[in-house]
Amino acid sequence: MNSRLSFLFLYIIIVFFSAGCKGPKGDIGPAGPSISDTSSTKNVYALKFLGSNGYVDIPWSPLLKPTTLTVELWVYVDTLYSEFTPLISATGQDQRTMADGYDVKFESGLFYLRLASASNTAQGYWAQYTPPLKQWIHLACTMDGQTVTLFVNGQQLKQYVDTLKTWYGSSGLTLGMGYHSTFGGYSFFHGMMDEIRIWNYARSASQIQQSMMTKLSGTESGLVGYWNFDNNVLAPLALDNSKYHNHGVIWGDTYLVTTTPF
Repeated sequence: MNSRLSFLFLYIIIVFFSAGCKGPKGDIGPAGPSISDTSSTKNVYALKFLGSNGYVDIPWSPLLKPTTLTVELWVYVDTLYSEFTPLISATGQDQRTMADGYDVKFESGLFYLRLASASNTAQGYWAQYTPPLKQWIHLACTMDGQTVTLFVNGQQLKQYVDTLKTWYGSSGLTLGMGYHSTFGGYSFFHGMMDEIRIWNYARSASQIQQSMMTKLSGTESGLVGYWNFDNNVLAPLALDNSKYHNHGVIWGDTYLVTTTPF
């Protein structure tokens, strides 16, 4: 069974059983209350990860594997209980020995973008940065085929000149969980995430700054993935609000909260 058929089957199972699910705080479903307001321009909800077993699985899609790239997200870190804090990871890859596409993480006092060059080889691009606790911060990574740039709160932290071509395999993406054998295996993010955006081109600093505090329509040119958790009509799904609908499945100790970055 290919990945899309597997996801469709899982979607049907979730629809069938979701009415009886209970999540943390007594909310309905693993991710909390159900929301259907898609018209509001207000950022309504973020997703809370408790740091134990909560994560989001986004299935494989060629649209999420661009040759040029921008990844943006807002994060609120509750604790850094491990030297390895995964934010966006290629599903199921050991970040010590395997690679697929891109990973965004905090690791050993660094803000880190990892780009695969082969199935067992990756290049790391990092800036010295320890995120503040209990405070929203905006992270962005860009790659245009010639340079790799890291941003925090819209300000450039570091830029690399590198013509590395990113290698993509068959992995999907995982939010809030990653595997790194150097740091004891699986680690989970403890905090909140919101406004996760993937673009198929490298956005400039001014473009990042202009839209980072604005909810998108989902139809913006080059936007290939957009998860903001505001219109989860079915609570166990993290709906992709871009026009490509690469919906993720929410697992474990997660729930929706009204604490948002803007």
